[in-house]
Amino acid sequence: MRAPGRTRLLGITPILGRQGFFVGDRSPITVAADLAGRRIGVSASAIRILRGELGDYLQLDPWRQTLVALGSWEARALLHTLEHGELDVDDVELVPINSPGVDVPAEQLEDAATLKGADLFPDVAAGQAAVLDRGEVDALFSWLPWAAELEGTGARPVVDLGLDERNAYASVWTVSSELVVDRPDLVQRLVDAVVDAGLWARDHGDAVTRLHAANLGVSPDAVGHGFGADFQQRLVPRLDPDAVALLDRTQQFLLSNQLLQEPVALDQWAAPEFLNTSLNRHR
Repeated sequence: MRAPGRTRLLGITPILGRQGFFVGDRSPITVAADLAGRRIGVSASAIRILRGELGDYLQLDPWRQTLVALGSWEARALLHTLEHGELDVDDVELVPINSPGVDVPAEQLEDAATLKGADLFPDVAAGQAAVLDRGEVDALFSWLPWAAELEGTGARPVVDLGLDERNAYASVWTVSSELVVDRPDLVQRLVDAVVDAGLWARDHGDAVTRLHAANLGVSPDAVGHGFGADFQQRLVPRLDPDAVALLDRTQQFLLSNQLLQEPVALDQWAAPEFLNTSLNRHR
């Protein structure tokens, strides 16, 4: 979205998993209204978004803009959490912390054996639990299998955002526009392989769970609790109206927070012919 014309959209995978702002097991915070005046740990990127302090964001290249925009997951989640307590951002203290999936310290990136989550973000739940136990913040954001493992330490979500469809997000899959024009055969082979893998996953749930667990460095149980017990049934990319509408909701959040200057015409960005051809092979 931040590089109009340079990419084409091949597919969308909607995800609504376990997520929320978590507090320690001995915390007196039980409902969203209790967050008033409390220290909320979020990434520096999320703080920039929530405070509207984007600085040189628009001058950054698309990749660096993406790194800032990753904070929108936490920002949106905090706004929805505070809404439950009739609070807004000015009612809490935002404290910058390293947030897995958003912040990767340079030395950690250099030392990582691979770019897998298991190497980039090791022992996420233990690290987040320690931040809460040390009292550095009163609440912090966690989601998907990391949230499930954090709950295993005794932490609990103030509001279970996984029950609210507004917190679903669209994992998008794009490809170079040049490749679509110059090598459509190659793009089609790629999409065929991904669709085949998604269909295979439906009948091999245990294997898929183990693969995800190894990639992310979490337990198989956390994968099921974090993504949903039936997540293996939903891995085939989509471009149907519901999936596109979800992506548009994400776009509206980016626009309203000045993370995008102009709306993207999603129907023009999409290249549905590849996915349609792949799906028709299995009909």
